[in-house]
Amino acid sequence: MLNNKYLLLIFFLVFYCFTNSLPGQVIPKRAFVVNTVANTLSVLDIDSQSMIIDTLSPGPNSMPNYLAIRNGKGYVIDSGINDIMVFDIGTLQEIKHIPLPNGVNPWAMDFVDDSVCVVSFYQTDQVAFLNAHTNNILNTVNVGISPEGVKYFNNKVYVANSGFINVGQPYAPGSITVLDAQTFSVINSVSVSTNPQDLDIDVNGNLLVACTGDYFIADGKLEIINTLTDTVIFSVNLNPDITGVRVSPENKAYLVTYGQGVLVYDLVSQTFEVDEQNPLTGGPGVAFDASSNAYITDFGNGIGAGRLRVFSPVHQQLQNYLVSVGPSFVAVSDPAFTNIAGIVEAVPNQIKLYQNYPNPFNPGTNIDFELNTPGKISLEIFNLLGQRVTTIYDGYLSAGSHHYYWDGLNVKGLPVSSGIYFYRLRSANSILNRKMYLLR
Repeated sequence: MLNNKYLLLIFFLVFYCFTNSLPGQVIPKRAFVVNTVANTLSVLDIDSQSMIIDTLSPGPNSMPNYLAIRNGKGYVIDSGINDIMVFDIGTLQEIKHIPLPNGVNPWAMDFVDDSVCVVSFYQTDQVAFLNAHTNNILNTVNVGISPEGVKYFNNKVYVANSGFINVGQPYAPGSITVLDAQTFSVINSVSVSTNPQDLDIDVNGNLLVACTGDYFIADGKLEIINTLTDTVIFSVNLNPDITGVRVSPENKAYLVTYGQGVLVYDLVSQTFEVDEQNPLTGGPGVAFDASSNAYITDFGNGIGAGRLRVFSPVHQQLQNYLVSVGPSFVAVSDPAFTNIAGIVEAVPNQIKLYQNYPNPFNPGTNIDFELNTPGKISLEIFNLLGQRVTTIYDGYLSAGSHHYYWDGLNVKGLPVSSGIYFYRLRSANSILNRKMYLLR
């Protein structure tokens, strides 16, 4: 019989193989709140429900306004001092500051792979491709006027150009610049409504654009772009001045505002679950855990301490935490979600995994991928808890395009229930994951 030492060793080996990370590097279940006015971060330990207020600070007048999490590190954009503070999300210790050019006013960021990220420069109408390991700017690209939100998807980078020129002047027409993530070049431009500020991707692989309007005549809009054709395919008129959008694991768009609450739009039924007549309290930040609980910052009046509110998937408030002054952004690290949903980028030009279709689907869906070199691969389905549902293929494949069909059945041949699932393509050199939605 195995003793406890060997059982523990086996556990760590299984964990390592599943997450493709080093043993012991377990991402803590935490919510990180960016307090722009206080120049600090507050941290909520979700399991113990304990809040540590002002636990990290990028420095005086740093004006942190965005936070990205990648491979156990937090990357905080400091618009006031033009840099990115990097910290360990486990130990909460600062690692370094990545300096950016003076006067660029960095706004938002997203990662292309484990090393390269894209940062929008609001003041200079540019984005920068940055190696976050070496701190080197690889390239800067001119985009539209006053770029804000940035989103990487399917080897393309989407940049929301707000069109802000100056106080009292009309906004320039809103647009989304599309860049090739490998060549750092502009490949398209999509016209959208006034003042696009934020972007996110839904489970169909569509780009959601939060267009705020001009706060006077032009109202806000949620616009949806097909990322295969880079064209607007749907638009939702909104009266509130929405400043951001985030898609929940249940494929619902949370539309946030400053001071006017948060709306919830079901992207499947194309109806509002929470509308402007009775919005959720809070804004402008929102993030989710693996259970689809929403963590929403409540900026308040920007003078006294704001709050972090937690809502269930059916929009009941579960918790309400005091944070610090001016909470504007929140990010959540949840091992149950990150280990499955977090995309591990492929070796460039080695493997491509496409969004399944149809999506949402019932009863089955198609999965396509490409291999540039022959080799052994596995294509597996997981549920939201990280449990393997079934294996579609496990074996050797030639280079080229490959097509498979999942019939919505588990390994025992039984139909699985409605919900979010992930399909994982693993080769010798890379792992890719994508999210899909089964609607019975």
